[in-house]
Amino acid sequence: MSSPNEITVTTFTDLLNANDGLISLREAILAPLDGIREKAIFLGEGTYTLSLDGTESPETRDFDIHSSMTIVGLGASRTIIDGKQLDRIFEVFPHASLTLSNLTITNGRAVDKGGAIYSQGTIHLTQTVLHNNSANFGGAIFNDQNAIATIAGSVFSNNGVYGKHGAGGNNGSHGLREITFRT
Repeated sequence: MSSPNEITVTTFTDLLNANDGLISLREAILAPLDGIREKAIFLGEGTYTLSLDGTESPETRDFDIHSSMTIVGLGASRTIIDGKQLDRIFEVFPHASLTLSNLTITNGRAVDKGGAIYSQGTIHLTQTVLHNNSANFGGAIFNDQNAIATIAGSVFSNNGVYGKHGAGGNNGSHGLREITFRT
């Protein structure tokens, strides 16, 4: 039996409907925490696509991270989160923490910072591919001042800052190990 803080996503569709019997990635991210422990979200094989457009809010556009959570896929070639160029994919707020493991983050696009991830908190990436993301600053990741990023065994490929190649922007601290950059 899983803990209340362990959530398995059951649909690839980006939706908010508490009565449909499905759990979307957005619903899992927005689900309240039981106690002070970190939330763990498990994704299956397939592509999870951002599609809720509208005014910027937790219910639309990018995934807003306000607490500590881990999102785990089945491997970078098997589990994909696709921003469809709608917005950046994750925004990590101050005092929040996001761990991504065994997945691909692709097609994020921001007019300002972080095409895939804009972090003002803490991010940890392992065995994660960031592909085809773009922004004005930090094509894949923008790590804001006082933010922390730890990245290991991951690949940055075909990310860009407008008019240039760009893996990430960094104003905070970072630890990088076994990273591959490809254009």
